[in-house]
Formats: sequence, C-alpha cells, structure tokens
Amino acid sequence: MSFSLDDLKKRNSKGIIESSNKSGLASLTKKNNMQLESRINTLAKKNIKSAAIEIKKNAAEVIFIIDKSGSCRGLEHSTITGINDIVKKERRNCYPTKMTLILFDEEDSVIYDRQDIKTIYEFSYNAGGGTALYDAICKNLYNIKNKQLSNSDVDPNKTIVAIMTDGEDNESKYSLSDARKCILDCKNIGWKFIFLGALKNAKDIARELGIDSDMAEVYQNNNNGILANFESINRALFDVRSTGHVSKNWSDKIKNNNLESINKNKLESGHQKILRLGGK
Repeated sequence: MSFSLDDLKKRNSKGIIESSNKSGLASLTKKNNMQLESRINTLAKKNIKSAAIEIKKNAAEVIFIIDKSGSCRGLEHSTITGINDIVKKERRNCYPTKMTLILFDEEDSVIYDRQDIKTIYEFSYNAGGGTALYDAICKNLYNIKNKQLSNSDVDPNKTIVAIMTDGEDNESKYSLSDARKCILDCKNIGWKFIFLGALKNAKDIARELGIDSDMAEVYQNNNNGILANFESINRALFDVRSTGHVSKNWSDKIKNNNLESINKNKLESGHQKILRLGGK
C-alpha cells in the first residue's frame, strides 16, 4: 500500500496533534493534582491548627491544697478515693487537665506538680502534725502560677484551687496577710478558689483569705463529707472548663450531705431520748 505526499502530511499532522493533546492533558492533570494536593495540605494544616486551638481552649487545671494534720487521721482513704475518682473522670475527657496535689501539716509535700492527669499514679500518705496552711499557700502557688504563665498551656481562667482543712492555721511562718496577698494575686489573673473547712466559721476564714464566701463551704469531717467535697470540686472543674466560671450550685453535694448528717443526728438524738425516758 502506498501513500501520497498529502496522505503522509495528514497522518503526521494528526499524530503531532494527538501527541500534543496527550502532553497537554498530562501537564494539566499534573497541575490539577498539585493544586489539589496543595489545597489538601492547606486544609490539613488549618484543621491541625484549629484542633490545637480547641484543645488549648478547653484545657483546665486543678490545684489541691489538702490538710493532713493529726486531726485528719483516719480520713486518708476517703481523701485518696476522692482524688482518684476525679482522676478517673478526667481521664475520660478528651481535653487535657493539669493537676497539682499539695498535702500539708507543719510541712508541705508536693505529690503532683502540674502533672497531666492521664499520667497520675496511685499514692498514699499518713496524717499527723500541725496545720501550716499559710505556708502551703505561699510556698507553692506563686511557683505554679509562674509555670503556667511561662508555658501558656492552660488559660488561667480555667484554673481551680481547692483548699481543704479541718482546722485553723497554727504552725505557719507566713502570715494571714501573706496568704491573702498570694491568693488575690492569683485571682487577679483568673484563678478560682474554693475553700472547704470542717469549721463553723469556714466562710469567715475564707473571706479573711480573700476568697468569696459563696466559694466556701462547711463540711462534715467524716468519710461521707470528704467524698462530697471531691464531688463538688469535680463539678466546679467541669463548670470552669465549660464556661470559665463556677456555677452557683457547685456545692450542692456538700450541702445535701450536711443536711443528711443533721437529720441523722436529730433522729439518733430523738431515739436516745426515747430510750432514756423508757428506762425511767
């Protein structure tokens, strides 16, 4: 079979066009793929950044300052249980929680220092000694505040400090005014303070320390009272993480336990009175 010159020209022209079209299509496809990959990478970076912002926005911090003086002896187990319950609940949370635990008598011991709550381990302690509350406050809170501000890992407005004691200070080198100044300095950056005292004048002591009376409660110095304290602290922590504020009903568990204890005491007192009258 023979081809004329015109036929060859037509065939060559068609081949060149087809080759050109294929090359152009490949180039366009490559360009589109690169643009698509670039968009995917940009979106991925934005999503990663948004996720990081969301995590940081919802990070929270809880700081416990807990009395372990001699008058708290026998309540160690319920204190440990209460803290462990909070740890278990926070571990189920997808957002980070920093935790500090300070136990004090005439000396203070830092058990956890701004530790990721998901890495908290079991601990134990024995109560005994005097009550150096002011020292525990002043020696530790400034350090924690400085670490938080320098790391910028938790919004100060989402920080709870829970102080729990069954007696007034009787051993500190620091003064009440020192402790008050420390607390007010920390409140000024957004920290929230809870004061729990097994004392009739707990609200008065809280006010002297610069803590609002609606953030203070009297608790029953027994196992149920201790557990109610930690349930209330956990509620306050949830509130602060969610809104940056502590709700008015944060201490309902403590109030309910107090009421149950009063009613129980009245019932037992009435029963004893009946028994006494019956014996006459």
